[in-house]
Amino acid sequence: MASLALRNRFTKRTALGDGPVVSLTSFGVRIATVHLAIESIAAGRLRPARLVLWLDDADAVQHPTPGLVRLAARGVEIRVCEDDGPHKKYLPYAQSAAHHPRPLVTADDDVLYPPEWLLGLARAHDRHPGEVLAYRVDRIAVRHGRVLPYAEWSRAADTTPSPRNVAVGVKGILYPAEFVDELRETGTAFRALAPGSSDVWLHHVALRHRRPVRAVLGLPIDAIVPMRGGRARRGPSLEHENIAGGRNDRVVAAVLRPDEVAAIVDDDLGRIEPGVPA
Repeated sequence: MASLALRNRFTKRTALGDGPVVSLTSFGVRIATVHLAIESIAAGRLRPARLVLWLDDADAVQHPTPGLVRLAARGVEIRVCEDDGPHKKYLPYAQSAAHHPRPLVTADDDVLYPPEWLLGLARAHDRHPGEVLAYRVDRIAVRHGRVLPYAEWSRAADTTPSPRNVAVGVKGILYPAEFVDELRETGTAFRALAPGSSDVWLHHVALRHRRPVRAVLGLPIDAIVPMRGGRARRGPSLEHENIAGGRNDRVVAAVLRPDEVAAIVDDDLGRIEPGVPA
């Protein structure tokens, strides 16, 4: 963190390059340290074509911290958005244009990313251009023709695409440009069905559009480092609410349609009937 703080204070190098767009959000006291997470991305072997920070606090956008002021001078965009919880990572960007020419990578505001982070996702996208790609993917557990509770799901340990794969945002997810357009068209039904469960909601939308989800392997398990003091929050953590609080299971029951459940059980995207996402 100290080296990133020095980099933020003294470097004049642009934060941008020729990679995918990177989008993230922050709130509250985390805004004071989010510039370090952004600096870790800007120091990568591949830098993003755009790097956008979304804040639901207009005053924080109008009066950014010194660290964010310095990043803005190097090309980082700081923009205001509605408070849609974890959906702020992708939704305002998806809604910002009718067509998106580049893939979108979502990042977290309380972790530090290694130099190869964005490059690894971009290379995987070159090999699998129509797929959702993530460094962490959970695999839905199935038994006797039904989806088991979230607590019984496992971590995907291979790169086989599957409708049982759920991309998890904590380590970064790449969405192909066409899927970003599909997210814009899908709109905000998540506000009623999955306000705090963006991973499950995005899995539902990927299923609806028959987009495979694939794990990207290769980063060491400890390559993405949680930021010290970066876990402050407005209330109970998303992890606690989604897992221990059972919200993921409630959202799965609310958003998955019968044909999507059938596709998961049979491990076959072809089982999904064409239709409009919820």
